[in-house]
Amino acid sequence: MNYHTMTDTDFLNLIFTEGDSLGMEYIENAGERSDAIVPMLCDVLTNEENYMWDGTARWWSVVHAAHILGILGDDRAVEGLLKASEYSYVYGIDWIMEILPECYCRLGPGVIPRLKEHITERRSSEATNVLSEILGLWNIWKRLPDTREDIEAFLFSIMISPETDYGLKTHIIADFAQINRTDLRPLFEEFYEKGEVDLDVLTRNDLDYFFDKVNYSPELTQDIASFYSSEEIEKRRVRWENEDERGKTEELNDFILDNCNRIGRNEQCPCGSGKKFKKCHLAWAEETLRQLRKEEQLFESKKLMRFAISVERQSETALRRMLAAKDKTSLFLNIKAKVIEVIKIPTDQFTEKGFLSHFEPFFSQIEFDSKEDLGEFTQIFIDYYNALAQQYLEYPRDKQHIHS
Repeated sequence: MNYHTMTDTDFLNLIFTEGDSLGMEYIENAGERSDAIVPMLCDVLTNEENYMWDGTARWWSVVHAAHILGILGDDRAVEGLLKASEYSYVYGIDWIMEILPECYCRLGPGVIPRLKEHITERRSSEATNVLSEILGLWNIWKRLPDTREDIEAFLFSIMISPETDYGLKTHIIADFAQINRTDLRPLFEEFYEKGEVDLDVLTRNDLDYFFDKVNYSPELTQDIASFYSSEEIEKRRVRWENEDERGKTEELNDFILDNCNRIGRNEQCPCGSGKKFKKCHLAWAEETLRQLRKEEQLFESKKLMRFAISVERQSETALRRMLAAKDKTSLFLNIKAKVIEVIKIPTDQFTEKGFLSHFEPFFSQIEFDSKEDLGEFTQIFIDYYNALAQQYLEYPRDKQHIHS
């Protein structure tokens, strides 16, 4: 294909029609016409419709636009890439999210102020909304040592801001632990005590691991140009063929499993082998269904346990926050110890005394502003108790009978 004879518009349209098969020659020609093509690629990324999967080659347009802008390294691309960050998160496009940090880095240090502004504007929203931009700053931090002091100071200011979502705050804590900022460890411990860390993201053990075991910085680097190499194009082609073949096999297997009890033993097997069902897929189907039932039971048990752990972490965070607001931070560990003690009480002894009366000595030390305040605390506490109890029921710490 002779790219040199094409108009800029015709050249751009190829990212809508050629799927994922464009090669390095296309990228080289894009570089030759970057003055015109960069704004056009940004327009592609700002159009939300382009991110919507329609089963055609058109969907690849935004993937190409993000890759090419990153490869060209033109700082005019920053607004288009920020839009790509927003929409690829909404539509779950990993092909884009995984390369954005490297794209920002390739635009150079001139984009740092815009990334800071973007992160600051969105610091109160979910962490995932700005993780690509934060990782972009870390990529720049890694590659350009002169920027490190400025980037660390900015991320520190975001971390300690009361307006920052605590999930985002938690990610930044992990990042600082990765670069071994041991001077911040006492501050992190204070955050844990006050319930300002998302325990679903970073437990204390996780933090220790980042400080002690992780010896690389939190950047996310990618060789984005390799997307257009002949080797990667061939790998993707083989991958799509294999996925199509697996899809057909899975569709047939699902049909056999769904209809196992309806297919007569002496009927022809649906797989097309010409054999009777009893001499072909019947034994496989029966054994597979047995295994699926066992796996389903195990999955449900594990799912309940994961849910209990998640609720425990969320309610612990909420309890710590409420206690910190009432200047009773130190009370939490005593409450937790009492919860575990009460969980282990045999049922007959437990029922002799009302549930909350076990914890009255602790509740009496807390000054509640209203009945609503007390009610909120009590509900969070009950959630915490039930989550811990669920874990003890499933994995008892000793051989005592644990009540529900």
